[in-house]
Amino acid sequence: MNGPSRAIAGGRAMLAGGSRLRWYRRRCKSLTVQFGPLRAIATAGDTNTRLRLALARRIGLSCLCELTGNGRPPWSSAAMNWPLSRSFFLFGLIVACAAAPVFGEDKPADAPEVAAAVKRIEELGGTITRDTGGKITAVSLIERQASNDDVALLAKLSDVTKLELWGANISDDGVKHLAAMPNLKDLTLENTEITNDALAEVKKIKNLSSLNLRRSTYLTDDALAHCKEMPKLQYLHLLYNNFSDAGIEHLKDIKALRLLDLRGCTLVSDVGMGYLKGLVNLRSLKLRNPAVTDAGLEQLKPLTNLVALSIEDAAIRDAGMAHLKAFTKLQELSIFRCYGITDAGFVHLAELKDIKRLSFRDTAIDGSGLKHIRGMKGLQRLDLSETQTNDDALANVAELANLELLDLWHTKVTDAGLKHLSGLTKLKTLGINAIAVSDKGLPALASLSALESLDLEENDITDAGLENLKKLSKLKTLNLRLTKVTPAGIKSIQAALPNCKISAP
Repeated sequence: MNGPSRAIAGGRAMLAGGSRLRWYRRRCKSLTVQFGPLRAIATAGDTNTRLRLALARRIGLSCLCELTGNGRPPWSSAAMNWPLSRSFFLFGLIVACAAAPVFGEDKPADAPEVAAAVKRIEELGGTITRDTGGKITAVSLIERQASNDDVALLAKLSDVTKLELWGANISDDGVKHLAAMPNLKDLTLENTEITNDALAEVKKIKNLSSLNLRRSTYLTDDALAHCKEMPKLQYLHLLYNNFSDAGIEHLKDIKALRLLDLRGCTLVSDVGMGYLKGLVNLRSLKLRNPAVTDAGLEQLKPLTNLVALSIEDAAIRDAGMAHLKAFTKLQELSIFRCYGITDAGFVHLAELKDIKRLSFRDTAIDGSGLKHIRGMKGLQRLDLSETQTNDDALANVAELANLELLDLWHTKVTDAGLKHLSGLTKLKTLGINAIAVSDKGLPALASLSALESLDLEENDITDAGLENLKKLSKLKTLNLRLTKVTPAGIKSIQAALPNCKISAP
């Protein structure tokens, strides 16, 4: 019997009287002091040292596998055709024990109350997130019908920092348990039946920094008075609720707010905008309020730290766009379904050089005003969908060399306009669906070597046109629904782009 075999046999005999593997690991750990810090050796600059250590570790693991019978070793010990010294074996075993988990030594099991909560979350079909140590840090029950009793169970998860609750079965009786969660920072109460009294309980959550009350329509303006007593609140989502200007007034002194989402609060008007002007730390403001006009935008001018602004379904006009010049740090601007906005409004955007994302979806533009944004050299995303943008307008887009996303869905662009896009070599996502594009326009796309997603749905595209796309090697998704492409054409383009997910007609 050779040296390694004798060592392994001896090791098995040592373990025969009962598992002493954990004791042996502790003993090996104490021995590593004599060899110096092994992890430091592993990252040393001496290549030979690292190689020797790696080899020793693999031998040690091989021996552990044979000692315990847990799985196959990294290689067969029979294949080692050189003498294995006793010290080399011991050193390898020390390294393996000190640097790798011992077989069968799992992370501690969840405490009974945690296990009960986990079981219930799984029954509801929820999502659990754990940190590297196994602690539960986030729970999502969005679109899962949790109850007040479930909330009481979840409150036992003391390490949770983010909790998302949803549904009409959640009421004040459930929310009162949340104050027992000491690390909770991010709370969503969506589509619930909570009342103002629930917010009185929520304010007891000492570390709360983000609160989402989307569609909790039993709340009234007075509920927002409790938000003033949440000292760490920075992110407040109030989407689709019945709050009016009177409710917004309660927010005017929450100076720490960085994001405020008022989309769908249709009772908020220009008066409410006036209450926001003191929130100078706001970075993101989202509005979908039909009663907000140019006068309301003027009230927002003191918010000079805004980085993102979204205005939807509002009664603003081109003249009101002039007030946007005050937001010199703006990087994202979205104007959606504001039919008083035309190309004339673009002139007011020329000074906003830091814009990276710009959307004028479903507005009354034809794209002629795009000449005023040619100086936005950092622009990465441009959404002109559902507008009258035409071929001539794309000549201005051609100068936006850093564009990564361009959405032209349901515009007036034709084959002739696509030639202006051929120089956008950084473009990754292109939507030209439901426009008058045919095979004739596709050669202009052949040079878009960075393209990863291309939407050609509802266009006059045939198999012949797809030949122009076969060199787009980075393409990951290709939408060909409602085109004239045949199964043979799909097979051909799929063979050329094997890693691309193709949506067939």
